[in-house]
Amino acid sequence: MDAVNTTGTGASGLASRAARWVMVAVWASGVASGVLAGHFSPPRPLLMLAYLVALAGAVLLTDPRDRPLTGLRALSIPAATLSITLLVLIEGTVAKDVWLIDYAAYLVALQVARGNLVTGLSGTALQVAAVLIWAEIGGQDAGGVANMLAIPVSVAVLGLLWRGILRGMVGRERRHRSAAAESERMTRALDAASGDLQRELDAIRAQVSPTLRMLRDGGELTEEALTGIRILEGAIRDRIRSPRLQHPALNAAAAQARARAVSITMLSDAEDERVLGDAAATRVAQLVTEAPSGATAVITVGGEQQDAVTVVLDVEGTHHRYVVDDADPAR
Repeated sequence: MDAVNTTGTGASGLASRAARWVMVAVWASGVASGVLAGHFSPPRPLLMLAYLVALAGAVLLTDPRDRPLTGLRALSIPAATLSITLLVLIEGTVAKDVWLIDYAAYLVALQVARGNLVTGLSGTALQVAAVLIWAEIGGQDAGGVANMLAIPVSVAVLGLLWRGILRGMVGRERRHRSAAAESERMTRALDAASGDLQRELDAIRAQVSPTLRMLRDGGELTEEALTGIRILEGAIRDRIRSPRLQHPALNAAAAQARARAVSITMLSDAEDERVLGDAAATRVAQLVTEAPSGATAVITVGGEQQDAVTVVLDVEGTHHRYVVDDADPAR
């Protein structure tokens, strides 16, 4: 793996300035959303501390040394995740501040992707245990607790996939090539992977820059600005969690639906490089467009049905399930 590390994959791309910028930008979007939603008024010291711990965790996670985290730096990430989770649970406003619990889950999941498998998974386990203990003590609804834990568990799995896929690629190349031929081939493959990652990070940066500049310059925090930030945050989550569902028609429909206060979650297999076909995207976009204000939409693709998109709509407590065929996805 030494040759791989020297070309930028020892930390799975998380040792770059761009990765740190994206993590801080997502954190800033969450802070801005909380400010606009009035989560800090009146001042809530525990919540503010949780946000500061989240920022520190993002900075430590994106340490510029191109290798897995070591020593106290490695231990600081699960410690930050557990601290954030406990602060939110103690604050007693989980419904409003669940974004922080999700962000804390991203930290340990990305630590797994960076190569700290045991430490990162331990952080996920501690976070899940904290939520379950809190739920048991407080007699929380099982469905609500399951929703709280959906993202922490999902991103932990995605972190394992990310790291596993990278290690698998390297292993296959080394089994089938001599040392000299392998070195040349891996250099080309890793250059391409680094270029893809950089392009994705640049695209996210271009997406969030106007909003961050507006906040930096003291722009007026109108209701329209708040809506725009919510839409932006959702779009970034979609890019990270559902690459296969990134189709212009569906993205546009999701943005319009979020503007109507429709909650949308998209998930797809991390290793699936295909993109939703036009016909399937048009149908799914239509379902999203027809969702009324206040509805919840969960859109998934992959798993046992690789060529089917599942859309689950929750409208005033009534669930509607649709399966859309995607037999002709784009490559």
